[in-house]
Amino acid sequence: MFKIIAVYSTLVFILCLCLGCEKSKEIKEKVIEPKCISSQSDCFIKSTSGDFSLLFNQEPVITETPFNISLISQTKNTIKNISAHMEGKNMFMGKVPLFFQQALDNTKEQKQHYIADTMLGSCSEEKMRWVIYFKITLEDPNGESLIEHFTVEFDSLRL
Repeated sequence: MFKIIAVYSTLVFILCLCLGCEKSKEIKEKVIEPKCISSQSDCFIKSTSGDFSLLFNQEPVITETPFNISLISQTKNTIKNISAHMEGKNMFMGKVPLFFQQALDNTKEQKQHYIADTMLGSCSEEKMRWVIYFKITLEDPNGESLIEHFTVEFDSLRL
C-alpha cells in the first residue's frame, strides 16, 4: 500500500512540474565585444577637443540584466572627470548615475578607455528609449580645462 501511494505521489509531483512549465518568451542577449548597437543614436561623437566612441557589450540591452558601456576617447587632451547619467526618454524613471573607471587598453594609439557597469530597471513599456547625458572635463597639453557635453540615446527591451 505504501509503495502505491509513493508511486502515485511521485507521478503527481512530476505531472505538476511538467504542467507548471511555460515556454519562455526570452530574447537571448548576446554578450559581445564592445561595439555600437543598432538602436544607438550616435556611436562616434566629434567635438572640438577630440573624438569619442560609445560602445555597448550587449545587444539588445535587456532591463534588469547587467551590461557595460565603454567610452573611448581619441584626443591629445587628458580626461580629468566623467560625469554621466541615464534617464528614460519616453518614461521618466529617475536618474541612473554612471560611474566610469579607466580600463586597461593595450593599443599603441593614443586612446583613453573607460568602462561603466550598469543595469536598467523595468517599467510597463516593453521597449524603452534611454538618454545618456555626458559632461566630460578634459585638460589640454597647456593645462587649460575644457568641458564637453553630449548625449547618446539607445533602446532597451523588457522580457
